[in-house]
Amino acid sequence: MRILLCIILGISFFCCQPKTTSKGSMSKQSEKITFDLSKLDENGLAGPATGKVAVDYEFCIPAGDSKKEKVKAIDPSLQFFPKGKGRIRCDRGTVLCIGNTHQKDWKNILEKLASQDYIDKIDQVFWE
Repeated sequence: MRILLCIILGISFFCCQPKTTSKGSMSKQSEKITFDLSKLDENGLAGPATGKVAVDYEFCIPAGDSKKEKVKAIDPSLQFFPKGKGRIRCDRGTVLCIGNTHQKDWKNILEKLASQDYIDKIDQVFWE
């Protein structure tokens, strides 16, 4: 009985490990994106076939035109809220950025955003 329990626990442990890159660790970009991209289809939409919706996301960037221009060049869907905090809680001296997945090449856009060293994380927006 103990052997069976050990086998089950061992299998569970290995099956529940996060997906890793070929180098053996999660990519820094995917760690920054805090929502499940696998729930989105090729058009960047989530939900049932009769009610698909885009997913909005938010992140903070340092205040200043250079960072704003750089992320806007990566993601044309972005809107900027210099006085907004969002649920992500942007600090003073940062700008809240909100974009969405309903655009061509949405996954690569998110990965490029996440690769920027001044973006700490990208969260899904839940509108109230």
